[in-house]
Amino acid sequence: WAWLGIAPSPPASPSNAFHGVIVPELVHANKEGLGSLLGYASLYFAAVALGRACRSWEIQGRHVVHRLLMLTVMCYSAVVALGGAQAVSRRSCNLQYVLWMIAYNAGVLAMFRASAPHLAPRKRGDIYDIVNRHMLSTFLVANLLTGAAKLSGIASDARDLPFALFGTTVYMGLVLGTILLLPGPSL
Repeated sequence: WAWLGIAPSPPASPSNAFHGVIVPELVHANKEGLGSLLGYASLYFAAVALGRACRSWEIQGRHVVHRLLMLTVMCYSAVVALGGAQAVSRRSCNLQYVLWMIAYNAGVLAMFRASAPHLAPRKRGDIYDIVNRHMLSTFLVANLLTGAAKLSGIASDARDLPFALFGTTVYMGLVLGTILLLPGPSL
């Protein structure tokens, strides 16, 4: 019952078998997830703003790569400056983590943007468009399947390479198969 967030107390009578405090236990079991909501929401909105800024800079003919590199340096500098206050924490999604993720992703975007003129254009597969259209669904299905694999014990049995490759292939097939069943244009 712990996975439901119910803390059973010793029964005084058969009708009192699960007289637990459900809400506080559920909150306690998920305190990291609940505490990091603001940080992840901030990270999402920062990523959206960065994407819009990149498009705006490109339309205006501004130096996108230079701006992304400046943002990378500024965010990494802020992470270092704030390092004494609290360590970077993905679990709590604190300010240092948000800045670190913005810096990392801005740096990756700068590298992609700088190398784009040197790469041959290729047609993107339709599966990319489907996954992009259903990002949240893809994320949720992948997380649920990961949890199911961990709870079933399959993940701990994946020590030999053939089994691990088979498990990964089935996992990706289930995620993509589920996404293909969602409404909207498909392959």
